[in-house]
Amino acid sequence: MRYHLLSFLLLTLLSELSWGQKSLTILERYQLQIDEISGMCWINNEEKKNLILVSDKDNILYFVNWEDRKHTTQIKKLSIEDFQSIPHNLEMGQWESLYCHKHLIYLVQESTAKILILNLKTYSFVKLLDLKMNPELQDNIQWGVHLNSQAEGFLPLNTGNFIIAKEKKPAMLIEFSNNTNHIFGLTEDFLLRPNENFISKYQTFFPVKHWKIPLDTHFDISEIFYEKSSLYLLSDKANQILQLSSSLLTSEEEIEIIKRHYLPKEIKKAEAILFDQDGNILIGVDEKGLQDFNLFLLKRPSF
Repeated sequence: MRYHLLSFLLLTLLSELSWGQKSLTILERYQLQIDEISGMCWINNEEKKNLILVSDKDNILYFVNWEDRKHTTQIKKLSIEDFQSIPHNLEMGQWESLYCHKHLIYLVQESTAKILILNLKTYSFVKLLDLKMNPELQDNIQWGVHLNSQAEGFLPLNTGNFIIAKEKKPAMLIEFSNNTNHIFGLTEDFLLRPNENFISKYQTFFPVKHWKIPLDTHFDISEIFYEKSSLYLLSDKANQILQLSSSLLTSEEEIEIIKRHYLPKEIKKAEAILFDQDGNILIGVDEKGLQDFNLFLLKRPSF
């Protein structure tokens, strides 16, 4: 009982301290008819004109014309189950993150530790990636030991590997590969270029390297994102955007947080993050019900 009380007091104090910092400014608020936003991406990351959003409550892709947002919040919907050749035995729901590149979209399913790849041009199923644990690393990574302690964010690389954000207990970044001897880390040169795609001939991937995040154990990671030569992590519990360096080196064990950007107190349960064409930040929230604002545009921070 005393332990739980001390934990609650500590979390309250840390939250008050972070909210006491100067937070990012809200420019716009939107009330989209989406229950519990868990991921979003630009269909074309260079143009940044059209958004795709996903919820962890259903199996729908939501499309929003961002340029026309001042005039309408009309949303187009597409069921994941309607994509051609989608496996009939595919478990649905619990989509925790979304990544887009060219005509492919990648949906991260935390509960099953799988990544679903869909083709938006042909509206067809492409592949299902399976994230398996390397027994030698399980003691350090604690993959799936606790509830909601698997994949949250996804960043594919041109090395054939990808980076996964593990939500909590402990929160960390993990490099997955189809070959346990292939460890590359992350540099800007490893990011997918506009003419590249991540379509692996392999289906099963294993962790080959992990980086600890210097956060209190009660905090979490909701999303990972790369923009403006920096890696960013979104933390729901910390109510912060963590700005990291541009690389994850294989020689390092822990990530250095370069800067912390504090979210306004009004925003709760931040689960998705994007940057717009002007460098402003979009935050999607995992708010239950359809009566509250669930998408915020924040003024670009000072990098």
